[in-house]
Amino acid sequence: VIFIIIQLYYMRLHIDDTNELLVIDECTTQEYEQLKVSYNKNVKNARFSPKFKNNLWDGKINFMVGRYLPATTYAYLMEVCKQYNFECEIDGLANMFDLDLDFDEFKECMEDLFEKSPKKPRYYQIDAAFNMLRNRKCMIQIATGGGKTFIAFMVFMYLLYYKKCIDKVCMVVPKVDLVLQPTGDFMEYNNGKFDIKIQQIYSGCKITPDANIFIGTYQSLRDECPEYFSQFGCVLTDECHTATSASQIKIAEKLKCPYRFGLSGTIPSTKYADGLTLIKNFGPVVVDIPAVQLQNEGYISKCKIHQIRLDYTNEQQKEAFKNANKQCRQIGNGGKMFNLENDFVNESEKRFNIIMKLIAATDKNTMVLFKNKDYGKKIFKWIKENTNKVVYYIDGDIDKKVRAEIRDRMEIKNDVVLVASFGTSSTGISIDNIFNIFFVSSYKSMSTILQSIGRGLRKNDSIGKNFVNIYDMSDDLYKGCYEMKHAYERLKLYDMAGYPFEIKKLKF
Repeated sequence: VIFIIIQLYYMRLHIDDTNELLVIDECTTQEYEQLKVSYNKNVKNARFSPKFKNNLWDGKINFMVGRYLPATTYAYLMEVCKQYNFECEIDGLANMFDLDLDFDEFKECMEDLFEKSPKKPRYYQIDAAFNMLRNRKCMIQIATGGGKTFIAFMVFMYLLYYKKCIDKVCMVVPKVDLVLQPTGDFMEYNNGKFDIKIQQIYSGCKITPDANIFIGTYQSLRDECPEYFSQFGCVLTDECHTATSASQIKIAEKLKCPYRFGLSGTIPSTKYADGLTLIKNFGPVVVDIPAVQLQNEGYISKCKIHQIRLDYTNEQQKEAFKNANKQCRQIGNGGKMFNLENDFVNESEKRFNIIMKLIAATDKNTMVLFKNKDYGKKIFKWIKENTNKVVYYIDGDIDKKVRAEIRDRMEIKNDVVLVASFGTSSTGISIDNIFNIFFVSSYKSMSTILQSIGRGLRKNDSIGKNFVNIYDMSDDLYKGCYEMKHAYERLKLYDMAGYPFEIKKLKF
């Protein structure tokens, strides 16, 4: 006789009255222990931390406290339960959403908003804004050029003027440039429709009386008290992939508003702690529109990546590198070897000269992204002295107004070279008139690379801009070098993102 046992047991949780916590009411010991493991995440590169090296920290962040989980992780919880065949019920989950929001009514509001505006929303922008409002606390991932600032404006206008459920909204950005840029964009999108007043928040900014839209940097907002943030019914964080810093986490802990959003083109997975940190702060990813989709639908420029592998070390140098690498591995200090390689790359005149010739041969506007400030200044000086091109330079020391002026000039000039640091120009900056981008420093960070590619993906039909060439300068110093390991990682990233690429080898 075969007996079939039907499991009637469910793990049971509920959303607390604040809509901030998931509370475990019933579960087995096995389920509880698995949740403890799944909510305890490794911090990427924690092994380099002094606390980790001195055995003062295990390199993990625990997102589960007793029987409490962040309410915004409900979708992640469901994924864990599906992975381990746990049955799960969450009481009060519907309270997390605005189920009364009607898509057709929302679309009519957006049609009214942009009735007299020359700029009209794209179909996916309306969908994204609707999904954000319906989910209340969530993230959207849309590739650069997809119009995330436009979507943010739609969300703000709906809450402030159509639903009229809040009085003030706040937009948090990683740097001052991204305070200035959306201020101008919002005024353009509004086109005189509503009486919006924008308060910029950064060191030295002017006070705007009766402001209802606040735009500020993490650094300027991090020391504000919880009472300050209580005035906002909605807080939206732009480029939220950078929101794992101590400044942003400090801000997130003070936010209790009903609408909390994160926008980015590159949101990390939950493999490491940074991905779950973002879900804890904002909620799950509810919209994901990759660059390939936008390219295929004609909304952003297509691209091709040329990975230029530079082989300029002689046999004696290759052998010396191999021996140094072996010694560093024996003492467990790979970081020292990477720094040694990086110093050699920055000091190589052979490398520098070939890159300068490639940049000098480009047509139309070019952006050169660097990591080392001295190297960037050296590139700027060479181009200025050896070509007829107009050349500009930006790093963190350049005044924000000067940076904005440079970007404005690039929109109206041709055959311009902008030499800029990754830190100031890889994220969020809009310049439509870019046809070539050079990566002259080794990087393997997913968000930095994809955001940097995005600088060239903006399309501009008025100037015939629908394609960009990306030049990834890679250094083949010796077999097994860190520089080439990073280059291989970037190729995997290009392939995953669906960007076409080719490899060119230059030996000199």
